[in-house]
Amino acid sequence: MSHNAPTNKTWEICFALLLAAAYAYILAVFITNQHYRGPYWYFFNADPSYAFLIGSLGLANLDGTHFTYHPGITPQLIGAAVLRIAHSLQFENTNIVVSVISKPEKYIYCISLTLLALYMITHATLAFYTKKHFKCDLLLQLCILATPFVNKYPVTDIGGSEFYGFTCESTTPFLMNLLLLIILATYHRLTTKDSTAKNTAAISGVLATIGTLNKITLAPIMAFTFFIQRNPNAKKKWAIAAAATFCTIGLPLLLNINIFIEFIDTISKGSGLYGSGPQTFVSLDNIIDNATAYATNYYTEAFITAIATLTICISRNTTKRTELTILTYITLAQIITTLLVIKHYQPRYLFPLNHTTPLLLYFSHKILHEKISPKFATSASLILLTLFPTFSIPKTFQHQNRTSTEAQDITDIYNIINSNPDIRSSQHIYPLNNSSQANALAFGNAWARTPFAKTISEAHPETLYYIYGDFYSLVGQKVETANIRGDLYIFGPTLHLKNGDLKKLNIDVIYRNSSQFIAKLSTPLNSPAPEINGTEK
Repeated sequence: MSHNAPTNKTWEICFALLLAAAYAYILAVFITNQHYRGPYWYFFNADPSYAFLIGSLGLANLDGTHFTYHPGITPQLIGAAVLRIAHSLQFENTNIVVSVISKPEKYIYCISLTLLALYMITHATLAFYTKKHFKCDLLLQLCILATPFVNKYPVTDIGGSEFYGFTCESTTPFLMNLLLLIILATYHRLTTKDSTAKNTAAISGVLATIGTLNKITLAPIMAFTFFIQRNPNAKKKWAIAAAATFCTIGLPLLLNINIFIEFIDTISKGSGLYGSGPQTFVSLDNIIDNATAYATNYYTEAFITAIATLTICISRNTTKRTELTILTYITLAQIITTLLVIKHYQPRYLFPLNHTTPLLLYFSHKILHEKISPKFATSASLILLTLFPTFSIPKTFQHQNRTSTEAQDITDIYNIINSNPDIRSSQHIYPLNNSSQANALAFGNAWARTPFAKTISEAHPETLYYIYGDFYSLVGQKVETANIRGDLYIFGPTLHLKNGDLKKLNIDVIYRNSSQFIAKLSTPLNSPAPEINGTEK
């Protein structure tokens, strides 16, 4: 059955309205996110924004970056370019390091806006390419229009601001748009005799490398662009382009390849921050539980993936060989990626897979169209497409509300501090996981292993940490309690009051809400602590 778009201007108007509605939604979520979640230095925002900011600063200042864990090179290169441009446009006399350390929020916002613009530009390119080269294929055009609505915010994970939060690492969305564009360009070339359809092998090789340098979990889906090349010369062009890109753009990784290898090694050996579990790279021990968790968080995406898998199993004799090949490659890439993250599963790790789900639906429809009732296949596909915004939009705002509650708690703490001269002018002590700009900068510097500790310390000279019973300076030097004098206040997550982290301190809680507290420290600091008291909000 042919699902042709109307030949008059009706579809032109509908297409434009739907595209405008999608971009209005993206902008609305981006703007409201800035309000609901608070500054980037709030603790749950600082990871990963500040780590990528400091890594980008290292590249912008030609100091390099050691933040090459997964490996995260692509966002740091883009961030470095933005930092350079933004700094030059301010016409400041200060060098770029001092400028970024003194105004990190402004620079992170510039990077966020850049990534937002890249996403919208690449999606518009993808949408209009589809409309031009598949102008009679209404379902495919609708699938592309649906991609902004694939599920971004899982209920069980407060993380996930990578997408419409557009933090410093949010390069995945626009890279996935480019991947979809490559897939459709390849599909167009393989299924038509259009002489203007060019082989995209070299471009595919560049994109695959940039995507893998962004996140190693993108490697399976990016490798698809190699295997879909049928001509040996095309595969050769892909390999040459990929190698050249890796040796240039991948230079920061090559200079710190030991860090990346160590990261992979700790995962495979079941050690380190991201390597918990058995000593295997892929663990199937919890596959049922994690598969259930994925389906719980991503209902529509999981259901369409199941349909695609079933379609592959029953379509060995289909006449739609090209469609079956593409569907098989994408589905296989999804399965491999899922196995890579199943050991230390988090719902947000599978965000990139969700981006390809509308194409899984489209190619499944193309194949099943000849096996079942065409009318039923088309109707079912359209219904499934409507489920993307139906589930995703409410979940997005649910995520914002959850983030807003904790952000408001932190805002309340700082309102009290700023309105009280005694607290504001006193020495501040920070426990682990506190929300402060000094902590966010120190956190980013620690992960990026860049030489900016001194500059950060000079910008926040009075900062002290209390970690596991000892006091430390911002640069990690231990401070003797005898050298700490004056009025002292400690504030941070109430978790520290519950688990006894502060039991060595003599403190008086003066304010406490659902997630944060402020307390005054009595001197001498090494005196026995009385029972913690204070007021509840």
